[in-house]
Amino acid sequence: MTERGLAHDGTIEREGALERVAAAFTPVVDAARAQIAGTFTSARLHSAYLYGSVPRGTAVPGVSDLDVQLALSHEPTEADRADARAIETALDHAFPQIDGAGILLTSTHVLLSELERHDDGFFITCLCTPLGPDLAERLPRHRPTTELARETNGDFALVQRHASKPRQLALGPAPRPNTTAGPRLITAPSATGVEPRELVTASSGRDALKSPLDHEDFAVIIMDVQMPGIDGYEIRPAGGRRSERPGSGSGPRD
Repeated sequence: MTERGLAHDGTIEREGALERVAAAFTPVVDAARAQIAGTFTSARLHSAYLYGSVPRGTAVPGVSDLDVQLALSHEPTEADRADARAIETALDHAFPQIDGAGILLTSTHVLLSELERHDDGFFITCLCTPLGPDLAERLPRHRPTTELARETNGDFALVQRHASKPRQLALGPAPRPNTTAGPRLITAPSATGVEPRELVTASSGRDALKSPLDHEDFAVIIMDVQMPGIDGYEIRPAGGRRSERPGSGSGPRD
C-alpha cells in the first residue's frame, strides 16, 4: 500500500486488518466472533466484518466503540435485530474498554447489488475487515474517482427536493463563521439555489451522533473523516448509512 492508501494498481486498499487490532481490544474481537458464530448459524449469516477504529489500530480504551457489519443470507428480520442487540448488550457489559458495540445487519443481496456498488459495496471492500469469508472477493475494486465520490455522498440537490423538512448537519471543532455558539438551529442559505434550510452544528463526532435523536429527520449530513472522539466513517453507519429517500447520501467527506 502507498502512503495515500492505494495499491500499486491505483485501487483503494482496505484501511483495516486484524493484525492491527490493539492488544486491549483482542479479547473483545474474540468474544464478538464467538458470540456471532454461536447466535447466527451458517444458514443465516454469510460473513462478519469489523470497521472503524478497532481494525485500523487507532482505538482508544474506554472511548472507542466496537463496530460490526453482518452480511445475512436474507433480508434482516426482527429476530435478527433482537439477536444483534443481545450481542451488543453482552459485549458492552463485559468489556469496559469499549464504549458500546454496534452491529449493522444487511443482506448479501443488497451488499452485492449494482445499486450499492459505490456505497455498501465500497463500504465492504475498503472500510470493512472480514472475520472470515469475504464478500469483497465478489465485488469490484474501487478507484478514487469523481464517480465514487458522487455515488457515495449522494446528490445534494436531489435530496433537498425530496425532503419534507430538510436540515443540514455540519460538524466542526468550532461554530461556523457568522454563527453563534448558543443556538443549535440557525437559518442557512442553500448552496444549491433552493429555499433556505435549517443548519444544525456539532462540535464533535459524539455530539453529532446525538443530533438525529434530538431533532427531526435530516436530509443531508456533512462531516469530515477526522473529528474529535469519533470519525466520519464510524458515525456514518451509526446514524444510518443510507436513507430510503431517492438520491440521499450520508457518506464521509475529506
